[in-house]
Amino acid sequence: GHGVKDLASQLGAAARVISADHEALAEVVPEVYAEALAQLARRERPAAVLTPLSNVTLGVGTLLAAKLGAPAINFCKNVRVVDGKIEAHAVLYGGKIETKVAAAAEPVVLGIGPGARLADAGRSAEPPAVVDEVTVDLPEAQPIRFKEFIEPEAGEVDITRQDVLVAVGRGIGSRDNIALAEELAAALGGVVCGSRPVIDQGWLPLSRQ
Repeated sequence: GHGVKDLASQLGAAARVISADHEALAEVVPEVYAEALAQLARRERPAAVLTPLSNVTLGVGTLLAAKLGAPAINFCKNVRVVDGKIEAHAVLYGGKIETKVAAAAEPVVLGIGPGARLADAGRSAEPPAVVDEVTVDLPEAQPIRFKEFIEPEAGEVDITRQDVLVAVGRGIGSRDNIALAEELAAALGGVVCGSRPVIDQGWLPLSRQ
Protein backbone atom coordinates (compact mmCIF):
# COMPACT_ATOMS: atom_id res chain seq x y z
CA GLY A 1 0.00 0.00 0.00
CA HIS A 2 0.96 3.68 0.29
CA GLY A 3 2.92 3.02 3.48
CA VAL A 4 5.26 0.57 1.75
CA LYS A 5 5.82 2.91 -1.18
CA ASP A 6 6.49 5.83 1.14
CA LEU A 7 8.99 3.77 3.12
CA ALA A 8 10.73 2.71 -0.08
CA SER A 9 11.06 6.34 -1.21
CA GLN A 10 12.58 7.37 2.13
CA LEU A 11 15.10 4.52 2.39
CA GLY A 12 16.68 4.95 -1.01
CA ALA A 13 18.08 2.42 -3.50
CA ALA A 14 20.63 0.97 -1.06
CA ALA A 15 17.80 -0.63 0.96
CA ARG A 16 15.46 -3.49 0.19
CA VAL A 17 11.79 -3.40 1.14
CA ILE A 18 9.85 -6.65 1.44
CA SER A 19 6.07 -6.41 1.26
CA ALA A 20 3.75 -9.32 2.04
CA ASP A 21 0.06 -8.88 1.30
CA HIS A 22 -2.66 -11.24 2.47
CA GLU A 23 -6.32 -10.74 3.31
CA ALA A 24 -5.69 -12.15 6.79
CA LEU A 25 -3.35 -9.18 7.45
CA ALA A 26 -6.04 -6.55 6.84
CA GLU A 27 -6.44 -6.09 10.61
CA VAL A 28 -3.65 -6.46 13.16
CA VAL A 29 -4.12 -9.75 15.01
CA PRO A 30 -0.84 -10.49 16.83
CA GLU A 31 -0.95 -14.27 16.24
CA VAL A 32 -1.51 -13.84 12.50
CA TYR A 33 1.15 -11.14 12.10
CA ALA A 34 3.63 -13.21 14.11
CA GLU A 35 3.10 -16.19 11.83
CA ALA A 36 3.59 -14.06 8.69
CA LEU A 37 6.77 -12.52 10.11
CA ALA A 38 8.07 -15.94 11.19
CA GLN A 39 7.76 -17.21 7.63
CA LEU A 40 9.62 -14.18 6.30
CA ALA A 41 12.30 -14.39 9.00
CA ARG A 42 12.99 -18.06 8.23
CA ARG A 43 13.25 -17.17 4.56
CA GLU A 44 15.37 -14.00 4.87
CA ARG A 45 17.41 -14.94 7.99
CA PRO A 46 17.83 -11.42 9.43
CA ALA A 47 20.13 -10.66 12.36
CA ALA A 48 17.34 -8.75 14.08
CA VAL A 49 13.62 -8.09 13.73
CA LEU A 50 12.31 -4.79 15.10
CA THR A 51 8.63 -4.62 16.01
CA PRO A 52 6.66 -1.59 17.24
CA LEU A 53 5.10 -1.72 20.70
CA SER A 54 1.79 -0.02 19.99
CA ASN A 55 -1.53 -0.88 21.62
CA VAL A 56 -2.40 -3.23 18.77
CA THR A 57 1.02 -4.77 18.06
CA LEU A 58 2.26 -5.29 21.62
CA GLY A 59 2.17 -9.10 21.48
CA VAL A 60 3.57 -9.57 17.97
CA GLY A 61 7.26 -9.59 18.86
CA THR A 62 7.12 -12.04 21.74
CA LEU A 63 4.92 -14.44 19.76
CA LEU A 64 7.36 -14.16 16.85
CA ALA A 65 10.31 -14.92 19.12
CA ALA A 66 8.51 -17.99 20.48
CA LYS A 67 7.84 -19.25 16.95
CA LEU A 68 11.50 -18.77 15.96
CA GLY A 69 12.97 -20.02 19.24
CA ALA A 70 14.76 -16.67 19.36
CA PRO A 71 15.54 -14.24 22.20
CA ALA A 72 13.27 -11.22 22.61
CA ILE A 73 14.05 -7.86 24.21
CA ASN A 74 11.11 -5.51 24.70
CA PHE A 75 10.77 -1.78 25.40
CA CYS A 76 14.02 -0.86 23.68
CA LYS A 77 15.08 2.80 23.67
CA ASN A 78 18.17 2.21 21.57
CA VAL A 79 19.94 -0.61 19.75
CA ARG A 80 23.57 -0.86 18.68
CA VAL A 81 26.24 -3.41 17.77
CA VAL A 82 29.01 -3.89 20.36
CA ASP A 83 31.89 -6.27 19.64
CA GLY A 84 29.84 -7.89 16.93
CA LYS A 85 26.82 -8.50 19.18
CA ILE A 86 23.49 -6.72 19.17
CA GLU A 87 22.99 -4.75 22.38
CA ALA A 88 19.71 -3.14 23.38
CA HIS A 89 19.10 -0.35 25.86
CA ALA A 90 15.83 -1.47 27.42
CA VAL A 91 13.35 -0.02 29.91
CA LEU A 92 11.85 -2.38 32.48
CA TYR A 93 9.08 -2.28 35.08
CA GLY A 94 7.27 0.70 33.61
CA GLY A 95 10.42 2.83 33.42
CA LYS A 96 11.72 2.11 36.91
CA ILE A 97 14.82 0.30 35.61
CA GLU A 98 16.97 0.86 32.54
CA THR A 99 19.47 -1.77 31.47
CA LYS A 100 21.66 -2.85 28.56
CA VAL A 101 20.98 -6.34 27.29
CA ALA A 102 23.22 -8.22 24.86
CA ALA A 103 21.38 -10.64 22.58
CA ALA A 104 22.38 -14.24 23.29
CA ALA A 105 21.71 -15.40 19.74
CA GLU A 106 20.49 -14.33 16.31
CA PRO A 107 17.97 -13.52 15.16
CA VAL A 108 16.88 -11.37 18.08
CA VAL A 109 13.41 -9.82 18.21
CA LEU A 110 13.46 -6.24 19.49
CA GLY A 111 10.33 -4.45 20.63
CA ILE A 112 10.73 -0.71 20.06
CA GLY A 113 8.74 1.68 22.23
CA PRO A 114 6.78 4.57 20.67
CA GLY A 115 8.88 7.72 20.29
CA ALA A 116 12.14 5.91 21.12
CA ARG A 117 13.83 7.73 18.24
CA LEU A 118 12.93 10.84 16.29
CA ALA A 119 11.30 10.17 12.95
CA ASP A 120 13.32 11.07 9.87
CA ALA A 121 11.10 13.54 8.05
CA GLY A 122 13.46 13.84 5.06
CA ARG A 123 13.48 11.79 1.91
CA SER A 124 16.48 10.13 0.35
CA ALA A 125 17.97 11.82 -2.70
CA GLU A 126 18.58 8.35 -4.16
CA PRO A 127 16.05 6.52 -6.31
CA PRO A 128 13.48 4.66 -4.19
CA ALA A 129 14.25 1.19 -2.93
CA VAL A 130 13.00 -1.79 -4.87
CA VAL A 131 9.90 -3.30 -3.28
CA ASP A 132 9.88 -7.11 -3.34
CA GLU A 133 6.34 -8.45 -3.27
CA VAL A 134 6.35 -11.81 -1.49
CA THR A 135 3.71 -14.26 -0.34
CA VAL A 136 2.98 -15.83 3.02
CA ASP A 137 0.94 -18.96 3.62
CA LEU A 138 -1.79 -18.22 6.14
CA PRO A 139 -4.88 -20.36 6.71
CA GLU A 140 -8.20 -18.77 5.81
CA ALA A 141 -9.78 -19.71 9.14
CA GLN A 142 -7.93 -18.21 12.10
CA PRO A 143 -8.61 -19.20 15.72
CA ILE A 144 -8.47 -15.53 16.75
CA ARG A 145 -10.26 -13.05 14.50
CA PHE A 146 -10.73 -9.30 14.58
CA LYS A 147 -14.41 -8.41 14.98
CA GLU A 148 -14.60 -4.69 15.67
CA PHE A 149 -12.86 -1.79 17.32
CA ILE A 150 -14.96 -0.09 19.97
CA GLU A 151 -14.08 3.51 20.68
CA PRO A 152 -14.00 4.22 24.42
CA GLU A 153 -16.52 6.66 25.78
CA ALA A 154 -15.06 10.14 25.77
CA GLY A 155 -16.37 11.00 29.22
CA GLU A 156 -17.15 14.48 30.42
CA VAL A 157 -13.48 15.60 30.26
CA ASP A 158 -10.83 14.95 27.63
CA ILE A 159 -7.59 14.94 29.64
CA THR A 160 -5.50 15.02 26.45
CA ARG A 161 -6.73 18.57 25.79
CA GLN A 162 -6.12 20.05 29.25
CA ASP A 163 -3.33 22.53 29.97
CA VAL A 164 -3.13 21.52 33.64
CA LEU A 165 -3.54 18.04 35.12
CA VAL A 166 -3.40 17.14 38.80
CA ALA A 167 -2.46 13.46 38.88
CA VAL A 168 -3.24 11.15 41.77
CA GLY A 169 -2.00 7.63 42.34
CA ARG A 170 -1.95 4.91 44.96
CA GLY A 171 -0.62 7.38 47.52
CA ILE A 172 -3.94 9.27 47.60
CA GLY A 173 -5.05 6.60 50.10
CA SER A 174 -8.81 6.62 49.67
CA ARG A 175 -11.65 7.84 47.49
CA ASP A 176 -12.42 10.59 50.02
CA ASN A 177 -9.05 12.24 49.33
CA ILE A 178 -9.89 12.74 45.65
CA ALA A 179 -11.78 15.84 46.80
CA LEU A 180 -8.46 17.43 47.85
CA ALA A 181 -7.07 16.88 44.37
CA GLU A 182 -10.25 18.26 42.81
CA GLU A 183 -9.90 21.39 44.94
CA LEU A 184 -6.28 21.86 43.87
CA ALA A 185 -7.16 21.27 40.21
CA ALA A 186 -9.93 23.87 40.38
CA ALA A 187 -7.52 26.41 41.89
CA LEU A 188 -5.02 25.75 39.09
CA GLY A 189 -7.61 25.77 36.31
CA GLY A 190 -7.12 22.10 35.53
CA VAL A 191 -8.69 18.69 36.09
CA VAL A 192 -7.83 15.56 38.02
CA CYS A 193 -6.43 12.44 36.37
CA GLY A 194 -5.23 9.20 37.90
CA SER A 195 -2.90 6.25 37.50
CA ARG A 196 -4.13 2.71 36.97
CA PRO A 197 -4.62 1.73 40.66
CA VAL A 198 -6.96 4.70 41.15
CA ILE A 199 -8.99 3.81 38.06
CA ASP A 200 -9.04 0.09 38.97
CA GLN A 201 -10.49 1.01 42.36
CA GLY A 202 -13.26 2.95 40.62
CA TRP A 203 -12.29 6.23 42.26
CA LEU A 204 -12.03 7.96 38.88
CA PRO A 205 -13.51 6.96 35.49
CA LEU A 206 -11.36 5.23 32.89
CA SER A 207 -11.37 8.35 30.73
CA ARG A 208 -9.22 10.01 33.43
CA GLN A 209 -6.37 7.44 33.28
